[in-house]
Amino acid sequence: MPGSGRQIRKINKQTTLIDTGLFGVAEVAAVYLIEGERKCLIDSGSRKEAKYLTKALKTIDCFPPDLIITTHAHYDHAQGIPTLRREAARLGKKIEVMASREAIPLLADAAYNNYFGKGLYESITEVAPLEEGDIVDLGNIALKIFNVPGHSKDHIAILDEKNKDFFVGDALGVLIDNKTYIPPFMPPSWDPDMFSLTLSKFKEINFNRLC
Repeated sequence: MPGSGRQIRKINKQTTLIDTGLFGVAEVAAVYLIEGERKCLIDSGSRKEAKYLTKALKTIDCFPPDLIITTHAHYDHAQGIPTLRREAARLGKKIEVMASREAIPLLADAAYNNYFGKGLYESITEVAPLEEGDIVDLGNIALKIFNVPGHSKDHIAILDEKNKDFFVGDALGVLIDNKTYIPPFMPPSWDPDMFSLTLSKFKEINFNRLC
């Protein structure tokens, strides 16, 4: 939105980056909207940013999305879902949600996020499970699912097979700028051995851009 420093911009003809302004800071976190015959949002941000995200999607005439795929159950990637679902319901529409099978109980039990101390968390249910190798068909775009644990055991990444964009959430950490990188260790879910295996897997995947 004007003056916020948060960008809404196309990264290809079918994909839009929406900076959620996590912690009130621009260029820290983003969600991505992929527009095939169905519209898919990758992650939802936190509850605090959900109202902004709803407005941003309405600004580009893409609310509600048909589907949200969340990369993992941490609050800053999934807790925007209840707010988006409520606003969609107010418009007489429904948003489908997908996540890894491992994420489903973590999304349903909001206490999983109490470690972060960021306030009340809502239970997220009616989530369809995704497995390694699954294909989510958006019509003219196919999204392939990869298990990428390490940052958390339930983490997945999503490859847009048409545009070769790879949506990786926090699997590799956060690159703030050319001099600042935050590794993806996040207690209590951090697993360095699984992270090492995930790094090896990334080397075998054919992608052009990390998102």
